[in-house]
Amino acid sequence: MSLFLQWRFEEAEQAVEAARALPDALVDADIVLGCLLERRGDYEGADGWFERAAAAAPDRCGAPVRMTRQEFDKEIQLAIRALPRQFRKSLERVSVVVQGLPDDDLAGSADEQEVGPDMLGLFDGVPLPETGEHDGSVGGPVGPSKIYLFQRNLERLAHSRDDLVEQIRVTLYHELGHYLGFDEEDMDGLGLE
Repeated sequence: MSLFLQWRFEEAEQAVEAARALPDALVDADIVLGCLLERRGDYEGADGWFERAAAAAPDRCGAPVRMTRQEFDKEIQLAIRALPRQFRKSLERVSVVVQGLPDDDLAGSADEQEVGPDMLGLFDGVPLPETGEHDGSVGGPVGPSKIYLFQRNLERLAHSRDDLVEQIRVTLYHELGHYLGFDEEDMDGLGLE
């Protein structure tokens, strides 16, 4: 898994093959294999390995909770509507983008943040309190700020549909907190860890 988290997918695949060849192969190898298949777009194959891991070690692993993209988008809209008015207004200035998984391009573009292939969400842009300092006159124009939510990673983390809905809400609010200029400690105090 450590190779996978370092974006070293080919090496991770070799390690998984070696681990799965052992007579007492660990369930973790099935999980990593599922993650690798997801990266390749083989979602059905990936889910098969996640389900196999969940069956082998139900106390440690759960099968992903899947939603259609339309259902996922609806839950985002419900989470936005539940925000106090001033926070909803702030979200009008930043795009919310849903991706299945973080891609290689995104990994190299996020400012000062380490982007992992297992991330749930990401704020990419200039925090609102700093926008006055970034008017585009020095160092070129600043692109639009975005909040990314990674649907397949959120689904893999969830234990139930209700848990997935909660993870969508918490992740959206957490990334909105970054846009509003809160750091991790501030968000811990707000319950957005």
